[in-house]
Amino acid sequence: ADSFEDFRSIGVNALNLAAVHQALGEPEAAHHALERVLAAPARFEGPLVAQAAGLKTSLALQARELGAAEDWLKRAEGECIPPACRIQTALLILRAQLTLERGAAGESRSQAARALAASRAENSREEEANALRVDGRAAAAQGGHAEAVALRIQALAIDKQLALPYKIGLDLMALAETELMRGELQAARDYAQRALDVSRAAGNRQQQATAARILERVR
Repeated sequence: ADSFEDFRSIGVNALNLAAVHQALGEPEAAHHALERVLAAPARFEGPLVAQAAGLKTSLALQARELGAAEDWLKRAEGECIPPACRIQTALLILRAQLTLERGAAGESRSQAARALAASRAENSREEEANALRVDGRAAAAQGGHAEAVALRIQALAIDKQLALPYKIGLDLMALAETELMRGELQAARDYAQRALDVSRAAGNRQQQATAARILERVR
């Protein structure tokens, strides 16, 4: 029945399902959903394949699998041909994340700055928050903890407006970590507790575990 199937809607459904699983902290299920597209990429339009490869990059980064992240990101960048593909900013943010994971915080910050400018030009609030979050991590890696907190508070404000519990949890945990780095234990405790509450409400067990670990460190 494949010939009658609408591959566009199958692809969109697979991407949406993968994003939901990622937001619930279920990476294996997210990978499985993406196989619908990536096992037979020739059946799908380039922008859909680019998005699927972008999600694979994001999952690989979460798992700290930098080689796999690089491979998937190159594939996403190769498949993302404008104007049909509109995820260039998202891919630039993933590139900034990967650069940071490899220890080049300065280069990561310049990539994040380009992504931030692009997201604002496109009026993409979600990507704006994503760029701010990466820039905050890079600032913290350079020892700029006060700046990192300010950037993360901006990201958190946007994610709260957009009502994205998964991203709110990420922001709160990043804030807790940064406050911990600069010795602000009470602030770290408050952010970690809020992260735990948000992740419990959203049903993300991965985030709950991470938030609980941070709380243990500040008790």
